[in-house]
Amino acid sequence: MPGEESSGLVRSFLEMGARNIVAGNWAVSDSSTSLWMEIMYSKFLNNSTIGQSVRQAALSVREKYPSAYHWAAFSVAGAG
Repeated sequence: MPGEESSGLVRSFLEMGARNIVAGNWAVSDSSTSLWMEIMYSKFLNNSTIGQSVRQAALSVREKYPSAYHWAAFSVAGAG
């Protein structure tokens, strides 16, 4: 249905066997997205859980970009 494109895509990946999906909720600037992804993957690849990694990325990006437009643009769906 119109407006459900992102949730439909996430649901499709989960139904096909993905354990977790990190998805954008809206278009975000390249600079804040790059910083968010760098921090999130750095934490995740150093044995933090996906939830801890996403939280730390959001908190870190929030320090540089206080608007929720930048730091709250991503969410996690799946097993956690």
